[in-house]
Amino acid sequence: SVNEKLFIFRIFQEIINNIFKHAAATQIEIRIKMNPIFEMQITDNGKGFNPTDTQKHPTLGLQNMHGRAAIINYKLDIKSAVGSGTTVTLSENKTQ
Repeated sequence: SVNEKLFIFRIFQEIINNIFKHAAATQIEIRIKMNPIFEMQITDNGKGFNPTDTQKHPTLGLQNMHGRAAIINYKLDIKSAVGSGTTVTLSENKTQ
């Protein structure tokens, strides 16, 4: 749906903004898979962060991304470690 595409685009925008603002990355890799389900994975080689810190004190940007993903029934998974970059995966939350 148009709504779904807009939400995906807004999440994509927020991820890219966060990389430019915080990561000090020199490389960004974007992978999009359409079948059997939609999956978008964005990886950077930036400074990373401790995900436990953002779970305790989530930023508005992260809250917005999780909220938008939930509205369209998508799963947002963020993997990061200090000094090791970040990988964000957005995927359809459909049971086969």
